[in-house]
Amino acid sequence: LGGLTQKMIRQSPIPVWVVKKETKINRIIGLVDDSDCMKDVILASEELSYLLNSSLEIVSVWQDYPMTLTSYASEYAAAYVGMGAAEREGILNKMRKNIQQNLSDESKTKVRVEMTQNPKVAHALVEILNED
Repeated sequence: LGGLTQKMIRQSPIPVWVVKKETKINRIIGLVDDSDCMKDVILASEELSYLLNSSLEIVSVWQDYPMTLTSYASEYAAAYVGMGAAEREGILNKMRKNIQQNLSDESKTKVRVEMTQNPKVAHALVEILNED
């Protein structure tokens, strides 16, 4: 990156995404949890996918390991601990439904809610995307 681009990124009061003009972006990934900002992430991801004529995938990563409210502040994750397979699937379906309710165009968007035992969400996301 050039000096001007780096300066803009560092000093911008809003998120900045820099893409080389020649770059073709085939897929946008929006990573969401069940927080209040889910809708904002989905809307921004949808806008980017339309602008770049790219497919859109909304992914939510659920960590399948013992956790507490203090280690992961989520009503779903806290309730998730100690549940059986059927209850877990119900919770995941509820999450999928919540995501789909925030989509403008369901036909253009793939929704994935994945379970992982990886304790770091970023690593889990890379693991999930590498499976594709």
